[in-house]
Amino acid sequence: MKEKDLIRLILSTARPLLDAAGYSDVPFVQNFQPTQQGRPQSRYLSMNIVVNQRYGSPAKYSQWDGTNYWRIVEQVIMTTVQINAVVNSTPEDVTSDTASDLLNRFALIMNDWPFQKALIAGGANILRITTVPNPKSDNDRSQWQAEPSFDVILTHTDTVRSAQRQLTAIDVQLKRV
Repeated sequence: MKEKDLIRLILSTARPLLDAAGYSDVPFVQNFQPTQQGRPQSRYLSMNIVVNQRYGSPAKYSQWDGTNYWRIVEQVIMTTVQINAVVNSTPEDVTSDTASDLLNRFALIMNDWPFQKALIAGGANILRITTVPNPKSDNDRSQWQAEPSFDVILTHTDTVRSAQRQLTAIDVQLKRV
C-alpha cells in the first residue's frame, strides 16, 4: 500500500466515526502539507506519518496469469502515524473538552471495532496505539496550551509486481564431447 493510499484510508475511515461520536465540528487533517496555510482556528485533529519500517523478510514468488509471467515481491510494512490534537481553550471555560480529552476519545474510536474493520477491509490493520503524553507549551497569547499526541502503528503490505520475459523458443544444441 502506498503512503497516500494509507493516509486516504485513515482520513476517510475516521470522518464518519468522528461524526457519529458527536465530533462533526472537529476537522481531521494531514499535517505538513506543501500548501497548508496555518492551522484551523478551532479545535482539530491532525496526523502525519513518522516512519515506515519493513518487518521480516519479503515474500517472493512467481505467478502465471495465462498471458504473462509475473515476479511478485510482498513486504509487510509497519507505519507509525502520529495523531495530534489542538484545542484553543481559554482559562475561563471549564466545561469544554481539552485537547487531551479529544485525543483520548479519538484513540478510543480508533481502538473500536468499526474503525479496525474498515482498516482491514482497506488492507491495513492496527498493531498498537501508544499512550497519550500531554506536554504543555506557551501559545501566542502567553497561555499554557496542551499539545497531546499519540502514535498508532499500522501494518500493511507493499507489493511490487514486475513482468518477466517470456520464452518464445528454445534452441537445443547437443554436441558430442
